[in-house]
Amino acid sequence: MLGLRSLAAMALVFTVAVCGGSTDDDGSGGSGGSAGDGGTGTSSGSGGSTTSTSGTGGGSVSGRCESFCEDLVAANCSDGPTMDGCMLTCLALTSAATCDPTATDYFDCVDAAGIECNPAGDPIAQGCGDEWLLAIDCAVTENPNPAIEGPCDSYCDDIVAAGCPSNGTKEECYANCLWLGATGTGCDDEWSTFLTCADTATFSCLLGYAVAEGCGPDFQAYTDCIDAAGNP
Repeated sequence: MLGLRSLAAMALVFTVAVCGGSTDDDGSGGSGGSAGDGGTGTSSGSGGSTTSTSGTGGGSVSGRCESFCEDLVAANCSDGPTMDGCMLTCLALTSAATCDPTATDYFDCVDAAGIECNPAGDPIAQGCGDEWLLAIDCAVTENPNPAIEGPCDSYCDDIVAAGCPSNGTKEECYANCLWLGATGTGCDDEWSTFLTCADTATFSCLLGYAVAEGCGPDFQAYTDCIDAAGNP
């Protein structure tokens, strides 16, 4: 769902960045979701309101969120999400009934693979990265946050233009950018502020990822928003 510290777990439990970004103070490219064998994609915090993104409303798949999050929390990973944080991001992921098939594929994959902790302490489901990306792509396509569609498009153009070796495609970047700024997280204003900074920033490569120079404080404010929500 979202994973930020890795959003970043809903965004934010992230394992490997596909859009690209370090949480380094020099600025972040803003990763979102899992890129490889299987981040769970849940938020480490509650992220504010539990209102899902606007749109058609979830179908029956949202009923799987509770058991999914119980299993995720039960894995007891050191950087795993709270129950509230996981539920927030899971409900955002399943907010559009038209996305029930992709969400179902993701949940089925996780159930089959099981949840384990990676060396960074994030809960992951090995081999479910593709299902995760398809699920979030559907969710943000059906229920995008209109305030960040344009900024995300420009931002991802800059990410791709930087030519850093560890970044993915523009399509991956765009889907994850929309995911990080989904209205259901409660931290979409902070993400929008980061994108505003990135719009006029110079991009450079850091550890293989494109970073927006000088935008580190704004990205940190965003990750702080996500992290703080689950740790009152």
